Amino acid sequence: MKSGRKTRTLVCHLWTDAPEMVVDGQGLTLSGTMGRSKASQMTPVKNVILRVLMLTIGRLNPDLVRQALQRLLITGKDSTALRFERRFALSEAGLEVQDCIHGLDDLVEAGIGPAQTSIYTVMSRVYHPPQLQPWEDLSAEIQPGDGLRLEQSANLPAAS
Repeated sequence: MKSGRKTRTLVCHLWTDAPEMVVDGQGLTLSGTMGRSKASQMTPVKNVILRVLMLTIGRLNPDLVRQALQRLLITGKDSTALRFERRFALSEAGLEVQDCIHGLDDLVEAGIGPAQTSIYTVMSRVYHPPQLQPWEDLSAEIQPGDGLRLEQSANLPAAS
């Protein structure tokens, strides 16, 4: 989502307090609001500051430093006005999956990438070769006023 000059990363896997799941005779629909991912990158200056904090305050009270870092970097992800909806349905052609993102008109870029995450676990963002895979750009699929709609089908083998 673009706001002025800033581009924000929004994700669907940060569940809201009230995600919606509807099961009907035609399939299953999951929906909810999208969350804003915090994407703070470590810089050399930030790394030096962190090391100084850990050598001073961190030696005396490591839990205080851990809690402060969690609040700054991990928890408290903001909800946005964008909504997502994923529908699963079985048909004669197989499994059909329909994804829809709608809400604001500020949606300018969309894509699927191998290395985007908003979940943080210590050492979870280390280098892995799949991070070199290219970003799949879905920006051309964005319809002004309608958001992003993707439909995919997969043939399922017959149950025996």
